[in-house]
Amino acid sequence: MKAVVSKYLNVRSGEPKVLPDNNIGNKFFKPGETIDIADKLEGETYKGNNIWYKLSDGTFVWSGGVDSSIEVAAVIPPISSKTSSFIEGKMSWAHDSIINKGFGIVDAWNKLGTRGDGAAIAVFDTGITSNRADFMNIKMTGFRQVPHWSAIDGDGHGTNCASMAAATGSSLLFGVAPEADLYVYKCFGNTIDQDITDFKTGLQDLNNRNLPFDILSVSFSNPDYDSEAADTITQLAQKYIILAAVDHTMNAALINNKQFPASLPNVMAVCAEDQLHNLLPASFITNNTVWIFPGDKLKCLDPLGSVMTNGQSSIATPFAAGVIALIISFMRKSGKDVLPATYTRIIQFLKDNSDSVNDPTGNNIQYLRPNINRILANINNLKN
Repeated sequence: MKAVVSKYLNVRSGEPKVLPDNNIGNKFFKPGETIDIADKLEGETYKGNNIWYKLSDGTFVWSGGVDSSIEVAAVIPPISSKTSSFIEGKMSWAHDSIINKGFGIVDAWNKLGTRGDGAAIAVFDTGITSNRADFMNIKMTGFRQVPHWSAIDGDGHGTNCASMAAATGSSLLFGVAPEADLYVYKCFGNTIDQDITDFKTGLQDLNNRNLPFDILSVSFSNPDYDSEAADTITQLAQKYIILAAVDHTMNAALINNKQFPASLPNVMAVCAEDQLHNLLPASFITNNTVWIFPGDKLKCLDPLGSVMTNGQSSIATPFAAGVIALIISFMRKSGKDVLPATYTRIIQFLKDNSDSVNDPTGNNIQYLRPNINRILANINNLKN
């Protein structure tokens, strides 16, 4: 069983006692870190509590520093088994199996033996309201250097996206990769509809930070190309897999516009579909492959800590980021080094295991829908 540390904990090496010489190497855990508990037992009473946890490596920690209300659940049985209405209530339709018109996220968790552990996603949006049990996997929150700013989400869009990618399920909601590390960068203020200058400045700052994540999820689109931002994205693409939302429009006059940054060749352009595989609605056209992921009436968290539903490509994009995080996690758990040079292989693997969809706009753009059954059947190819 995995659980989240709530207080600084010394690691006891010999037996569950608070002794000066029982912490070999002066090892400790910090709040927010995840521990792997193998057993629970009684030991020395400390601060009125004599329950200790034995960890998978044989060491001990005091249970008073572990928040049992935010234990990280073990891999969950497939939703199709209908074992728990409580668990099902914390997931969207897309977590369900393909046979039940879902994408198959829970099937992936069980087949891969991981829910994203060892992978990291960055959400580039309006920030996050992170004081929730479902966001205990956050490693960093950052923001553009604007006077009186913080990373707190004043709009809600960033919190929606972050929860879609990696909410831990500890309280209200499971994201797609609930054990992945989460990095959140606030680029926009109280609305996602911001000037391209905000986007460009934020990208440059994020690039300079050189953070250790794998996937950058960008739910922003603009019809205007910006050469400086494009140059920065080219640099970021040397370090990360970048996904960007393909905007949706009902305005026929705009449908043939290429959009930025989804039209860039080093970006995965993501559009949304509903449970019946209908695209939502006509998308802007890019000169790029367009990836189709679930993005209609999906559960996510709002800044007040409530569950809501949201959709469109801005939600499909962090969903896609979560899927890629599961693949990266599987590779790392299989002993493979996953470095930036490996990312092109992962994208090609997705292409090889996707279904082609006719371009709904008639512009001969390649639309691909990843097929989770094929992905899981062929996932061992990535071990080689």
